[in-house]
Amino acid sequence: MKHNVQGSEGRSAESRNCGAWDANSVRRCLLPFRAQQSGASKGAGLFQPALGAYRCFYSLEFEKEFSSLEITIGTHEVAGYQIVMHAYRQTTSSMGCVFLLHGYYDHVGIYSHIIRALLASGYSVVTFDLPGHGLSSGEPAAIDDFQIYQVVLREVFLISEGFAPKPWHAVGQSTGGAILLDFLLAQSRCALALPFERCVLLAPLVRPFSFTTGKYAHTALSPFVRRIKRKFVVNSHDDVFLRFLRDEDPLQSHYLSVKWVGALKEWVADIENRKACDYPLTVIQGQEDTTVDFPHNLQVLREKFPLMEIVLFPTGRHQLVNESARLRGEIFAQMLRGLKLASA
Repeated sequence: MKHNVQGSEGRSAESRNCGAWDANSVRRCLLPFRAQQSGASKGAGLFQPALGAYRCFYSLEFEKEFSSLEITIGTHEVAGYQIVMHAYRQTTSSMGCVFLLHGYYDHVGIYSHIIRALLASGYSVVTFDLPGHGLSSGEPAAIDDFQIYQVVLREVFLISEGFAPKPWHAVGQSTGGAILLDFLLAQSRCALALPFERCVLLAPLVRPFSFTTGKYAHTALSPFVRRIKRKFVVNSHDDVFLRFLRDEDPLQSHYLSVKWVGALKEWVADIENRKACDYPLTVIQGQEDTTVDFPHNLQVLREKFPLMEIVLFPTGRHQLVNESARLRGEIFAQMLRGLKLASA
């Protein structure tokens, strides 16, 4: 199947014929990530037709904008999943590396804006599709236990040693933010011995909007259904992006996994009972967000991270990484400022 992208803001305004690709054809192009970190396999397969078409479709051809960039896209097996990892390594910058985690339903392909902003500021970027998302394997948009995300994240840190330039930092949007705050709160002395120095969360998930109602619905429905038809919501001011997500992105799941909701319920009960952490977290939150219960979430995060800085955007919706161009620029400026703050 041939996919043509009608680019959102920051992409071409015209449809571009990027060539034929589908998820399976791209996966067949990919070598193990570790094998590509050095030697003859470095960057192998990057320009194979299907992978090239995928990168074109999602505006991930960053080598056209940044000349001193080494790009690696490959697989890594962890926790029974084939995780697809992307690394964009600056060869002439000493800013370090940002580990970028996407949200539920999202994937690396729709994060080109934030990757570009980080690269333009001199950072290298390591990112990956979560299990069941994008090109990674797994039941679409499902997970048995949120701790699987922790296993995957720790493995990504492990295989990035000696490859991703230091210092390391982390940025997470929505569920990606939840994964990072879980990682922080799991440490016995959370401000010490972390693999990253700074961490910025964008619209982090703790409880979703209408969580209590959803819990009762899950209890009633889970014995009978595995998935529910997804309702695409207005979670950005970029109408072109929303249309692309709803109608044109072949890697979008069109169903909500009941299994994922069950795992979320268990995770929320656990995370809200964790001990506080003295890590100086930065949280960026839009006040028009109707995806997460942000007033409750910020209250929880204030209790867990007393040194936390909160930056509010009155007109920001949930998809902060894909907001309108003006808002996105302001959001990314605050993110970059947060990454440059001295660690406590």
